[in-house]
Amino acid sequence: MTAAITIDQRTLPLTDEDAHTLGKLIAQYNTHLNRNITRSNYFEGKHKLRRLGLTLPAQLRDLDTVVGWPTQAVTTLEQRLDLDGFVRAGQAETDTTLDEIFTRNNMAIEASQAHTAALVHGTSFVAVTAPAEPGDPAAVITVHSALQATGLWDARHRCLSAGLIVERHEDSEGAPRRLVIMARDHVTTILLEKNVRPVVETTPHALGRVPMVALSHQPWLEKPFGVSRISRAVMSMTDQAVRCIMRTEAASEFFSFPQRYILGVDKESAGSEMEMYMNRFLAFEKDEDGDLPKIDQLNGQGIQPHIDELRSIAMMFSGETGIPPSFLGIIHDNPASADAIRAGEAKLVKIAERDQVIFGARWCEVANLALHIATGENSNQHTLRARWKDASTPTKAAQAQSVMQLVSAGILPPTSEITYELLGYDATTISRLVAEARKNNSDELFRIAAGAARGTAVPEDKSRERWIHSEEL
Repeated sequence: MTAAITIDQRTLPLTDEDAHTLGKLIAQYNTHLNRNITRSNYFEGKHKLRRLGLTLPAQLRDLDTVVGWPTQAVTTLEQRLDLDGFVRAGQAETDTTLDEIFTRNNMAIEASQAHTAALVHGTSFVAVTAPAEPGDPAAVITVHSALQATGLWDARHRCLSAGLIVERHEDSEGAPRRLVIMARDHVTTILLEKNVRPVVETTPHALGRVPMVALSHQPWLEKPFGVSRISRAVMSMTDQAVRCIMRTEAASEFFSFPQRYILGVDKESAGSEMEMYMNRFLAFEKDEDGDLPKIDQLNGQGIQPHIDELRSIAMMFSGETGIPPSFLGIIHDNPASADAIRAGEAKLVKIAERDQVIFGARWCEVANLALHIATGENSNQHTLRARWKDASTPTKAAQAQSVMQLVSAGILPPTSEITYELLGYDATTISRLVAEARKNNSDELFRIAAGAARGTAVPEDKSRERWIHSEEL
């Protein structure tokens, strides 16, 4: 359970500045809490639909129906936001210290979770702190959703002026047990236990800024903390789809068997209603006048109108989120061509590329904070760049052909890490390929030197001559 934060600040031994900051942080956290919980429930498929009570019979009002479209709105975009490390402008090699910090903090997993939380609530938070226990990384990086943290935005400096992390008890009440206030020159931790006086501990730091970064999805001037992918329109259309499916269930239950009627026979001769529904053959005798009863049926309403309505809602949902209709279960009779697939994903790819720019700048702030804590130096902070995997879905053949044309034109070296990255190899494979290329290059140079020592001619390998020379330099 996630409840609002209620705490008597008069019981806390805080400075006036920290007390004022904590009050603003708690007020902002509580203001957005209910809406954040609602969006989390939509994302997890736990939201309870408000019943209109207009068309559904009372027997079906407790029917649980889940539509996973809000989850698709988030995960389909998040799957195109793959952070692939950092590079420095003008340098081909990656920063080994930074790579080690991110690896020790499992950022390959944590970054994905931070992106998901940012898309669900509009923003998520990344905190960077010094190691507190033996075995910790040189800088400890933790990610938090908007249900676990909040911050105050400084428009002039384009960063947070203060941050708050909320850790809760793992019980039914979910009361806060630890509050962490992050300021520009110190971090204050408040331990809250039942029936125990709060414990406050303040640790100064020399980072010169708040050691917390906000990852915001599509921020704008009025909303620096961004907007959620689960927008009001998405929630409304999800509710419409749920109601449509519930009406389809009702139609299937009540109108699967056509209603039959018989004229010219008494009720006792017809039998029970269930027998009338289930019997494949009905036998009746003639009446006293020698006439046979007239049997006919009333055709029930089909579910095709509901399917058409659901398809219409799905198309509106697709337009709102940029997700192709096929991702929502809307399958067309004729399969789409490769060009049609790329055109259908164009909006989604553009949203992902824009998020890569915004998130990338914030991840560089996280990386610089981590390096500052790990090394004690704050240098070259503007040369760091985040590296992302391609947000589109090019085919392997097209990707390889494009890279090989650049290699043939002399724009890319054939055994460079950059070339392997453009080919889509992962970091482990790239390191092995580079090591193998260096080994082959060393063998080639040794063969040439050995041939020269023996005074024998060595056939030229003109395809490798230029790259061997450049690597020797």
